[in-house]
Amino acid sequence: MASSIRGIRLIITLLATAVGCTPALSVTRNTYGENPQTKIFIEAMVAKYGFSEGALQDVFSQAERRDDILELMSKPAEKRLQWFEYRKIFLTQERIDGGVRFWKQNADALADAAATFGVDPQIIIAIIGVETTGSYAGAMGYGQFIPSSYRRFAVDFDANGRRDLWDSPRDIIGSVANYFKAHGWELGQPVAVRANVSGDDWRPVLELGYKPNTVLDALRHDGVTPVTPLPDALTAALIQLDQQDGPEYWLGFNNFYVITRYNHSPLYAMAVYQLSEEIRAAYEQAKNSYE
Repeated sequence: MASSIRGIRLIITLLATAVGCTPALSVTRNTYGENPQTKIFIEAMVAKYGFSEGALQDVFSQAERRDDILELMSKPAEKRLQWFEYRKIFLTQERIDGGVRFWKQNADALADAAATFGVDPQIIIAIIGVETTGSYAGAMGYGQFIPSSYRRFAVDFDANGRRDLWDSPRDIIGSVANYFKAHGWELGQPVAVRANVSGDDWRPVLELGYKPNTVLDALRHDGVTPVTPLPDALTAALIQLDQQDGPEYWLGFNNFYVITRYNHSPLYAMAVYQLSEEIRAAYEQAKNSYE
């Protein structure tokens, strides 16, 4: 029942945000329950999906316009912050420690997800760790799936007949893994690597965006050198990240681009990747200390 109410509230959040754009609704706090559009919506949800009219009316009566949230939605952190500011939000010891605990508690489910969907455990954990900063735009559960993603990618990984992104760690893990599989994740393949640049021929490559576009052999001729030896045939994108003391450069591969399918920002993808590497290293260190 609690999950059903959460689902109702998430639907209401989406509608209330849209309806709240009309000037008449911004005058008082609890105007959504009395709005004619709300009545039409409730009638449709009752007729088409069997929702309780009373439950929907109760939720709408509690809905209110949140201008602070609307402001955040119009200016997300990915657009407001530079990399050195954005990174420190997510690369924290608390998140790393939490990721290690989550891995220990759900090692079997993560191993099953890697085998079933072909997605590295540390990436699944990092996504969950980043996304449990919460939602202000109607996304749901620990993986913060929007409704269309829930319908397409959520899975019943614990085989209990429900796709539960709130209370079932196996469903949460499996659903995130399924999302990544559907978008082309390659198990065990590189995500990103630091690079050095020289000359000026690399500058046009930077303008091509963060989808892999140039093979490493050609990038080397353009003055881009990965700090780690990698096959010449790998395709990558050149990415610039702004640190306090100047820019740094990275090569993003297919798996990096797949992370941006979760959130269309190279800052987000890099934060997830770097957090995943920190979690993986800490988990391996913890395992070794027990052996």
